[in-house]
Amino acid sequence: MFAERGEIHVLNGTVYLRGRDPFELFEQMLAADPKLDASHAFYLGYELSKAVTALTLGKNYTQDQALRWGFLTVPETTPLAVVVVAVKVTVAPTTAGEPEDVMVVTVATGLISSAPGWMVAM
Repeated sequence: MFAERGEIHVLNGTVYLRGRDPFELFEQMLAADPKLDASHAFYLGYELSKAVTALTLGKNYTQDQALRWGFLTVPETTPLAVVVVAVKVTVAPTTAGEPEDVMVVTVATGLISSAPGWMVAM
């Protein structure tokens, strides 16, 4: 995804979309890939918001890069996803003779992966 010359451009290996309205572009993305998952949709929405901001200010934008404000630019950190996995485990009976349910929670962080083939450029 990138924004230049007054338009947002969204492309992947099979689709090229362009326009000024991020909501219309997102609807077109959903039509092209109805299996778009929620986390990737959120990521694309975030990138689209940066593209619209760049266009509004007469700037260019490239996906996964901070908006360029000159010396006021704040570098973006790599987006991280926090994954919480909860598993119910039944362990051996307690002294009272009843099985005990234990909740095991694992928290992991890692890079957010985008859906295969989609690239957002602004």
